[in-house]
Amino acid sequence: VDTLKFFGEVVCLQEYIPNPGVDIRALVVGDRVVGSMKRVAAHNEWRANIHLGAKGVAIELSDDAKEVAVRASKAVGLEISGVDMIFRGDTPYVLEVNASPGFRGLLDATGVNAADAIVEYAVEKVKAGEPKRP
Repeated sequence: VDTLKFFGEVVCLQEYIPNPGVDIRALVVGDRVVGSMKRVAAHNEWRANIHLGAKGVAIELSDDAKEVAVRASKAVGLEISGVDMIFRGDTPYVLEVNASPGFRGLLDATGVNAADAIVEYAVEKVKAGEPKRP
């Protein structure tokens, strides 16, 4: 820590949470999680990204975990996002919130068509008069 102070840089330290190459992706659209999957990293890979060979498996999140995902999305100003989480026991920890989540893996793992959910959400917003036109 003294060395970091010497260089005068801002540093963010966080508690390490062991993760055996498994995480959860929740797709948030508006105020709800439309689908979620557990992602298991490919052999010899620590990142559980589908495009890196991870396998997706459908999972039903608890209401608390869904709320955490929606709140994380809103906290960064997003209405549509992919929220990646890991768990320690039953407690979810947000790893990141993706503004442009890939959802092919979600479709393959769960059958949830994210594109349909996003279009339905957009149509509902337009019908409700949002966004307001200048």
